[in-house]
Amino acid sequence: GSPYAIDASLSGMTLLNGYAVNFVDAGKLTVAPAHVTVTALGGTSTYGGSPSNPGLSATGLVNGQNVSVLTGLGNDFAILPTTNAGTYALHVTGTNTNGNYVVDNTVNGSWTVDRASLFITADSVVAPALSDAQFSSRYSGFVNGDDSSVVSGLGYGVFPITGDPLGYDIVPFGASASNYTITYFPGLLTLLPSQSGLFPAPLIGDGGYNGSASFNL
Repeated sequence: GSPYAIDASLSGMTLLNGYAVNFVDAGKLTVAPAHVTVTALGGTSTYGGSPSNPGLSATGLVNGQNVSVLTGLGNDFAILPTTNAGTYALHVTGTNTNGNYVVDNTVNGSWTVDRASLFITADSVVAPALSDAQFSSRYSGFVNGDDSSVVSGLGYGVFPITGDPLGYDIVPFGASASNYTITYFPGLLTLLPSQSGLFPAPLIGDGGYNGSASFNL
């Protein structure tokens, strides 16, 4: 390895008369290592997914070599399916053991775990009056064994359907779950006609018709 000895010889040379050659200590050739910058690569995944380690990249490598020659280096990637949604810094770790390179700088990367998609659909309900309706929903999209217990703040809005005196859209709203992006789908509330043949008036408050109502469960 470097430094390399430089030896002198008379091979191929002719001395002039009266001259002699006295060789002193051999010289040395030093090959300096190349200087590189190493970056921890980043990326994105979705909560519940199983991403692969993105590894490292490097600038300053020579002779067609790639980052794999920088033995001893790695990163601290530790994103799992259960890692919460958010952004995480990734760092270069370890010590380079390849003497042909000197690591001058390291650059952090970042990994973003996006929220998974959760769909909440209001169940359809039949009730004798608006005040008797009991609302519930079904869910689609949970991962990692999650269930409705991770959802908070779910409420329901009730909106009359034009041209249907007994029909209302049930619209869920207001829910939150830290690892999910929520999309809502409405259900149908159908009021039963009264035995007298009169429609059960959906009165809210005193003596007036309210075009919508909201309920938090």
